[in-house]
Amino acid sequence: MAHEIEIVDGKAAFAYNVKNGLPWHGLGHKIDGGMTPTEAHNLVCNWGLKKQPAFILGDDGLYHEVPGQFFVVRDGNQVVSKTSVGPHYQEFQNSDAVRILDILQDEDMIELDTAGSLFNGRRIFFSAKIKGDPIEVVPNDPVYQNIQLILDHSGKGADKIMSTNVRIVCNNTFGMALGEARNATMVDGDGNVVNPITRTNHRTSGDAKVDKMRDDALRILGVAKNKRDEFIRFGRMMAATQINSEGLKGLFDTVLPPDADGNLTAQNYNKRNRLLELFVGGTGQDNPRVQGTVWAAFNAVTEYADHYLGTRVTKGNSEIDMKMNSYIDGNSANMKEQAFNYLLNYVQAA
Repeated sequence: MAHEIEIVDGKAAFAYNVKNGLPWHGLGHKIDGGMTPTEAHNLVCNWGLKKQPAFILGDDGLYHEVPGQFFVVRDGNQVVSKTSVGPHYQEFQNSDAVRILDILQDEDMIELDTAGSLFNGRRIFFSAKIKGDPIEVVPNDPVYQNIQLILDHSGKGADKIMSTNVRIVCNNTFGMALGEARNATMVDGDGNVVNPITRTNHRTSGDAKVDKMRDDALRILGVAKNKRDEFIRFGRMMAATQINSEGLKGLFDTVLPPDADGNLTAQNYNKRNRLLELFVGGTGQDNPRVQGTVWAAFNAVTEYADHYLGTRVTKGNSEIDMKMNSYIDGNSANMKEQAFNYLLNYVQAA
């Protein structure tokens, strides 16, 4: 159905491990007792991909094949790609992602948490919890480290592996090391530079691409574990610092800026009021060690960005599609990154 998240056998193409709570949209397959990559694949994206030649309608009223141009289609000849692709484009199958995740889960490195299909299969994502004890910035406020594998079948984007962190009490997410710049580099335990997000193009597929993405995932997992101490340090700095009204105004001006004349639109005024409400009474903000702190301010922004931020619904896509896409790396991620950079400077200047 064009204006709903993809439905497979009467269910939304979304699966989740129930022990980690219900998804915000309340849709999909509830899995008890752990979820295997194969199980997630079968529920969410159990179809193959292939290239089909592109055709154009000629002046003679007949369709003619366009040399060197193709569309990516899934089983049933449903077009998935957003644009045509060239002869060197290679499809990376959803089942190949299972091979990567199986390796990580068999080694007891991850526990698969969610999987879903966006834009009628144009984008597939798997999110897994990195095994290990949760991080506690403050007592009774655990944060887990996650890794995401995102397949892009649009013909325009690369497949990605990235690390995020999830505050369990409200299911807010933020980038590694509390919103570290998404294009920044990190250094692993051996001194090797590793990007927090790896992108793999569609010039390779099959075993070669599985091997590369597996190695990328292993590097990011290693870095995530090495970054725990930095995450804790940043988070505890935030939790130890109270934020005043001037600091909050600066935060709001950063993430919801006034116009060129310094005036607020009615829409941004209402958004700021919601942010203030979340700062005072958002999920998890009743913890005495959190109230009134920079950590509370940051989590107000992450809760707003993940659960309240409006997204423009484009033709043929549902609100759920757009919100989940923003949740992964769209406007939601941008807002959190802006908030983190401002608040880190605030803490350091305090």
